[in-house]
Amino acid sequence: MKAILLIGGLGTRLHPLTLTTPKPLLPILDQPFLAYQLDFLRRQGFRDIVLCTAYRAEDFRLVIGDGARYGVQVSYVHEESPLGTGGAIKNAEPHIDGPVLICNGDILMSLNLRELSDVHKRKKALATIALTKVDDPSAFGVVEIDVDGRVQRFVEKPAPGETSSHTINAGAYIFEKKVFAMIPPGVPCSVEREVFPTMLAENQPFYGKELSGYWLDVGTLEKYQQAQQDVASGRYPYSPANKSNL
Repeated sequence: MKAILLIGGLGTRLHPLTLTTPKPLLPILDQPFLAYQLDFLRRQGFRDIVLCTAYRAEDFRLVIGDGARYGVQVSYVHEESPLGTGGAIKNAEPHIDGPVLICNGDILMSLNLRELSDVHKRKKALATIALTKVDDPSAFGVVEIDVDGRVQRFVEKPAPGETSSHTINAGAYIFEKKVFAMIPPGVPCSVEREVFPTMLAENQPFYGKELSGYWLDVGTLEKYQQAQQDVASGRYPYSPANKSNL
């Protein structure tokens, strides 16, 4: 299965660091953040990865190249103007020939995505979304599922009392290729606000699976500092491998 990594954002919450460097290329210790994501995907069995770029796209080619040093094969798709998560995914459609894993480019995680793939196959799902629990869900998209794991409702950045769930969208999901037909080409589109609600409204086989492991949204200066500390202390369990020991 191929993977799509969404890395086109401006990273405005990380200003001034991202004024000259895209967020995925900011260093965590001695490696770019993106190196950890590519290394993680390789460890999970995903070696063919499409990078969806926009902001400072050429920087990625200069730093990452074809991905060989991280044990993966990287290809690039570029959007000239921001297309949102859905539009970026649609832009990658020519590279996709079957089910695909899609990951947001601002998440550092060690979740078991093989388990997500197993659930997706077993349920014969159109889409399956990785879920994780957080203490405070107010800054995230909460996902409510039934006892069978079927998605029932999304609550974006819930106010106190709006939902009792602390289970959120972990920024990784598997799509069947049919989902691409639900995304309009060449125009901005949000997976979270447009595609997911459409699947719910049409009662499509759409599932969620809570996964255990490390998870951090590296989207603010505070969380970026935490990522540094977590990698240095070993709380985040992986470090990008050199080509010589892949």
